[in-house]
Amino acid sequence: MKNTYNILSIDGGGIRGLYAAAVIHQIERNLGPIHTGFDMVCGTSTGGLIALGLITGMSAKDLRKFYFDRGAKIFPRKTQFARLLGHIKQLLGNGYSSETLKKEIEEVFGTEAVMADALIEGLIPSYNISKGQPIVFKSPHEAADYCRDGSIPIVDIAMATASAPTYFRNHTIDHDNLPNTNCTDGGVWCNNPALAGLLEARTHFVGEGKAYDHVNIISVSTAPKPSGRQFKGGGLLNWKGDIVGAAITGQSHFTHRFLTNLHETPSSDVTYHRINPENLSIEQQKLLEMDLASTPALEQLERLGTHDGQHFVAQHRGILTSIYQSSITT
Repeated sequence: MKNTYNILSIDGGGIRGLYAAAVIHQIERNLGPIHTGFDMVCGTSTGGLIALGLITGMSAKDLRKFYFDRGAKIFPRKTQFARLLGHIKQLLGNGYSSETLKKEIEEVFGTEAVMADALIEGLIPSYNISKGQPIVFKSPHEAADYCRDGSIPIVDIAMATASAPTYFRNHTIDHDNLPNTNCTDGGVWCNNPALAGLLEARTHFVGEGKAYDHVNIISVSTAPKPSGRQFKGGGLLNWKGDIVGAAITGQSHFTHRFLTNLHETPSSDVTYHRINPENLSIEQQKLLEMDLASTPALEQLERLGTHDGQHFVAQHRGILTSIYQSSITT
């Protein structure tokens, strides 16, 4: 019988993280808290906020409230004229207040929580602008005697992964182990962190001579809006905010294709499932902006996530049950 290492992966996507939280709530409602079943949760940007909550014992039900109670404060609703000014502001700086984002995160996580408080493995991608390379924040684990991030405040890691370019100011972590480290949103290179989670699992936990011999990944999207459109020429004015969306959507698609191929390869040691809404109407797509926190948009995200979460639980109850049963026996 295979000893399986179970990973929950959550994409980035701004306010659309509510979709993922609603999906995961259905898993928890039927089978129990994520930290009692899965071995690792990885998340980027808004998915990183959800992941940090789940690994420290928060429920997806409570995390849903984050978006309803605080989403409109982080992404205040704008008139059409104000949105035009916002696009101009994004060209020159940042569209939204980083101070507000940090304040709302602090009210959820507090200021004392650190990465060492994680109950299971956590993996949170960001991008280190200071060095011009990716950085991954991880909970301490014995497999590689890893402890760099253990005393870093959860709030700092949340800000480091969620400070999306043109939306929020970059976030600086100044810690003993990471002095004066300037970070931006992990979505610039790893919006779908499932592949990063697989690499971490294979490096430290899965394989010959290790505790596990199989990886099971459940990847949850954030209901991305189809981004295809036609325009000639380049330039920031033509791209507007689409340049960020195109980058993160492209990376997410590649990761999904790669892991699907790996899953379908004979004798593969990887099982992979992706939860993502399909066949959305034009009207539904209009409400799937990263920064649209209106009541209709939030209600639609929760409705879609609840439906897709219920469907996934019904279709894959055997897999989910085995995840929670294996956590009891290991």
